[in-house]
Amino acid sequence: MSKKSYDEVMAERERGTTRPYTPDHHNHLLPQPPPSYAEPFPLFKGKGQAMLIFLAVLLIGYAGYGLLVDDLYLPGKRASLGQHYHGAAAGMMFMMLLIVAVEIITLALSRYDPIRKRITNQLFIRLLTVAAVVFMVAGVSMGR
Repeated sequence: MSKKSYDEVMAERERGTTRPYTPDHHNHLLPQPPPSYAEPFPLFKGKGQAMLIFLAVLLIGYAGYGLLVDDLYLPGKRASLGQHYHGAAAGMMFMMLLIVAVEIITLALSRYDPIRKRITNQLFIRLLTVAAVVFMVAGVSMGR
């Protein structure tokens, strides 16, 4: 029995007269199945996502109300250690809280990629975190 060339084997496949299957023999000409791939999965589902988005909307509402009345109060560790911000400082703190709310929504909608071992929006969340810290430092440096 002579060995067939690639073209002969492909012609047999097209005609439908392929060689019979032999167990334990790997046929290199057949297309291989794709490697198993783990799909990214959501970090939060259903009620968890809804709760985080609701929390972010509440945070935006609180910050917006504080900016509207020009008295944005950020509570401290103890009841007497909270800070009241007015004017431009309140605007900076409003932007910080707005960015944090966007981060919470982004995190609620993110997916975890098990292949790369990270969340899908990791770079965007890092950029938002840096922006929030910049606004926080600007607001604190402007004073109350």
